[in-house]
Amino acid sequence: MMADRGVAEEDMKDTVLSPDSRRQQYRGTHRGIVWKFTKEKSGKKLAVVAELYKQTCYIVTTFYEAQNFGGDLHPGKNGTRG
Repeated sequence: MMADRGVAEEDMKDTVLSPDSRRQQYRGTHRGIVWKFTKEKSGKKLAVVAELYKQTCYIVTTFYEAQNFGGDLHPGKNGTRG
């Protein structure tokens, strides 16, 4: 478990193996491709950034993404001024 993030290892594995979405980020330091995987877990969106190279997965970081509750979080968007 990544104690400082409160994310269990099984949740990270599940997110990488069967994500709701994945997006390529950049070329990694181990000659693999770095991906950002996301999956809904316990009502929160878990994000795992990992480098995949051949049969190896290197976890870069993991975190729960903040929920966007409205346009007030981004002044100037959606026709508002701020």
